Amino acid sequence: MASRDRRVRTSIVEADLKIFLASPIAEPAVQRLRDEHDVVSGIDDHDRWPELLEDREAIIFRSGVTISAPMM
Repeated sequence: MASRDRRVRTSIVEADLKIFLASPIAEPAVQRLRDEHDVVSGIDDHDRWPELLEDREAIIFRSGVTISAPMM
């Protein structure tokens, strides 16, 4: 009988994502994202958001953040 692969999947995403972090989130969550993906933070640098967002594939933000159409 063939053995089954019993590893736990830690992410549903198979490839690295280019993520933009627009809001503060828990540090363990940030670290996990950084371990698995390419993460750029714009939390303290709102003036550079258009530049920082150029090649990002995902944006993580919490309530109170406005993402305008030109940023997308």
